[in-house]
Amino acid sequence: MARQKFHTKHQVHLDTASNETASRVPNPMKISATYAKPWYKTRRGIIGIISATVILLGGGVGAWYVLAQKKPTDITTSQPTASPSPEPTPILKEAPLTGTLIDPALITRPVIGVVIENLDPNARPQSGLSQAGVVYEALAEGGITRYVAFYQTDLPTDIGPVRSLRPVFYQMGMEYGAPVAHVGGSTDGLALARSGSGFKDLDQFFNANYFRRINTRYAPHNVYIYGESLTKLVADKGWATPPTFTPWKRKDDAPSNQANATKIVADFSSPGYIATFQYDSSSNSYVRSIGGVPDLDAANSKKQINPKTVIIIYAQTSYGTQPNGKPKTDIDLIGTGKAVLFQDGTATECRWQKTSDAGRLTLLDTSGQELSLNRGQSWVSILPTGRAASWQ
Repeated sequence: MARQKFHTKHQVHLDTASNETASRVPNPMKISATYAKPWYKTRRGIIGIISATVILLGGGVGAWYVLAQKKPTDITTSQPTASPSPEPTPILKEAPLTGTLIDPALITRPVIGVVIENLDPNARPQSGLSQAGVVYEALAEGGITRYVAFYQTDLPTDIGPVRSLRPVFYQMGMEYGAPVAHVGGSTDGLALARSGSGFKDLDQFFNANYFRRINTRYAPHNVYIYGESLTKLVADKGWATPPTFTPWKRKDDAPSNQANATKIVADFSSPGYIATFQYDSSSNSYVRSIGGVPDLDAANSKKQINPKTVIIIYAQTSYGTQPNGKPKTDIDLIGTGKAVLFQDGTATECRWQKTSDAGRLTLLDTSGQELSLNRGQSWVSILPTGRAASWQ
């Protein structure tokens, strides 16, 4: 019995070993059948296809999840950019006083005149002359010249020294319909100002709180007025109204290639009152000196005065005595006379004409047509007949 048992166990071992050996021996039929199948029907192929499908499905789900979490603002889209509307080009208009092209809102500002002293050396350098639109220079008494300066769009911070009125300055004020600031005046000048002619009188004697006296000059050469105070004075008088005078004809600069007037000399009397204008081609203007010294503006960073246009007019001049015994100078500006217009480096001989106190002083060519002036400051020197201006 024991032997039989041993035999059985041994036999089982042998059978098992033979089966394992047999399993390791390739069966030619099985090999042929296996390699005859397509790859995707094999066990490995099926496993590979399933794995790839799982990977693809997983990636697709992941991508969907990421995109689903994105906010619409994270997605960049190409949108056409609207071009900004161009700013409209402002329509500029000529300033009545200077002809410069400015905002139309500024042309309604009033024109204001100020009589400014020129006594050598007490009144020099003056304040505010470089910013005037038009300046008239004429004899007062004793060979001393004086100015009346007119302002509109470019009012200085300070103006002075302010001095007394003369008939010629009264006429200029009437021509522009402008208020004129001054300190008293000659007997004839004050008589005209108070004659009921419509002259807009800004006499310091009746409006002292708008003016002031500086302590760096002796009286009567120390009366000044701030630009803001002048504006307020005009407004308080009810004269801040738009200009009504006829503007001079204007033109654009046209510098000459053959300048024939690069230096102008206006000889009023003694050396201290000889005005010189040197042509500056770079600015197409005339740099001014007085008494051989550069004419500077103390209220404008000591800028040298340089008008665009210089006008010399010759007028009949007489001398006499006022009722108070003081000397006087009478200048006749009603009528016509010789004149010279300097601009663009050239001299044009012509005639001036003024029909009344309120009439416009104009320059006429040989055919009687009004001449056009360059835009900018004009300087008018009123010389007595018998005196001469020269140029070269």
